[in-house]
Amino acid sequence: MKFSKVLNKMAAVAVCAMSFASASAYAVPAFDVDPFSVFGAADSSNYSFAVDFTANQAITVDALAFFFNTADVAGSHAVALFDMNGNKLAETIVDTADALVGHFRYSSIAAVNLIAGTSYRIVGLGNDGEFAASQDVNVNSGISFLQAGVGDDSNNTSPDFNPAGLSWGNAGDPTDAFWGASFSFVPTRAEVPEPATYALFFAGLGLLLITRRRKSN
Repeated sequence: MKFSKVLNKMAAVAVCAMSFASASAYAVPAFDVDPFSVFGAADSSNYSFAVDFTANQAITVDALAFFFNTADVAGSHAVALFDMNGNKLAETIVDTADALVGHFRYSSIAAVNLIAGTSYRIVGLGNDGEFAASQDVNVNSGISFLQAGVGDDSNNTSPDFNPAGLSWGNAGDPTDAFWGASFSFVPTRAEVPEPATYALFFAGLGLLLITRRRKSN
């Protein structure tokens, strides 16, 4: 293989590495509760759980979630994501077949892009299941918690934007809440590449320029 072909391949690898580093991202939970207290396991009522939040940056929601105690082996919960005009953006059923991450199970959905600085609401149905309260709530920095509400609801099939009987906890205080619904998301902003990636990119670019100059001569 000619030396020029080797240089061209090295340059191509460098450019690919730069592109990958700039676009790489992974899904993160919006909320988690630990430690927590469990409520509602023996309650025959249906409950709606709502959380209002603001996207601090452009994010892509890839899964909706509901609280599950690690000992739960049955149960399913409908969860839906709305904009603040009440338009439903996504809905799914979360059950024990879905992945347990922390204390929530996550059901994948078609990607939904949320706009930076815009507020949204996620609502989940208890359906006789368990829900949690905690004095230690982890809120991902990609979003801002606004308020959470819970209420009795006769609907046990599809979440509503304004569930019946919903009462809200203190605004801005995630510890004054009962936790049912959550979600996971991917930050859509490009990540800053590592310095070594920049070095590889510019080295490959330099080799490519040297190769072209030799050909022109």
